[in-house]
Amino acid sequence: MSFFRRPKVYVTRRIPQKGVDVLLRDCDISMWDSENTVVRGELLYNVAGVDAILCMANDIIDSVVLDAAGSNLKVVATMCNTLDDIDVEACNKSGIRVLSCPNLCSEGRADLTVSLMLLTLKRAATDPRNLTVGYSVTNSACWEKCANQIFGIYGLNTTGETIAKRLKEVGVNSIIAFESNSNKLWNNVESSVKLVDFADLLTQSDVLCICDENADKSNARFNKDAFKQMKKNAVIVVGENGLSENLDYISLYEALRDGKFLAAGINSCNQGPVPFQYPLSGLHNCVFLPQTQESGFDVRHKTSVAVANRLLTELKYLQASN
Repeated sequence: MSFFRRPKVYVTRRIPQKGVDVLLRDCDISMWDSENTVVRGELLYNVAGVDAILCMANDIIDSVVLDAAGSNLKVVATMCNTLDDIDVEACNKSGIRVLSCPNLCSEGRADLTVSLMLLTLKRAATDPRNLTVGYSVTNSACWEKCANQIFGIYGLNTTGETIAKRLKEVGVNSIIAFESNSNKLWNNVESSVKLVDFADLLTQSDVLCICDENADKSNARFNKDAFKQMKKNAVIVVGENGLSENLDYISLYEALRDGKFLAAGINSCNQGPVPFQYPLSGLHNCVFLPQTQESGFDVRHKTSVAVANRLLTELKYLQASN
């Protein structure tokens, strides 16, 4: 099915060419030609009269942007993993469809997170500076030690559940988890995963992986008080970038610097900068996941094509309905 007219789409940041090619089949597009967040004034000027906006992380799509776009705007799509930067309520009031990023990369993110866990544990176990806390072991003994530790998961979303499965596959014997969404159904949770409350997650975990935001988003649950409850030999892993509302990065830096717990691993592969990254990268006990340009582009390539196809499908459906 083709369009009666070619819709106008504004893309708020540079995306891989394959995603652009998908849109150009049926749409006229304009794009902020930069890897950086679009300047607010440019955004308001360029959305005027468009049928759809394709936005990224940190692009604030609020009522001001919707008013600037005008009555033609029918769809707002994002390549970000969350809708935090989009005023969904304002979109709903104006009859504008909001399309979230397809969850096609959850297995890839889970694999990267498990790799980050093992990398952080290996770095901590082979660092002679950790002799003072009785943790340093030989490289060959590191992997045996992993299987006998308690792995905690905050957030049993798709990524969190996949991480639990991967941990069982590599021989981890004890996995506990906390889910802040009390309405979530547990049909997909591994039977070997023990559900605990937040306090027990902090005090029992040897390795704690953060996979989700705080459900009420009122404050960061992983803050100075939370870090004080963790084991001295604990390792914390940030499974996804973009969790700044649930993790106090300044308190994380202070806790690592002062030795409140052993080490941290941070996945910096996704969109958006890591808060407080420069000071954190200067600590010997903070590990950032190595990322090649090729693998980073591959994820963005697949995501851009998937989002572009969803956007086209929605626009065609809406035009056919009118």
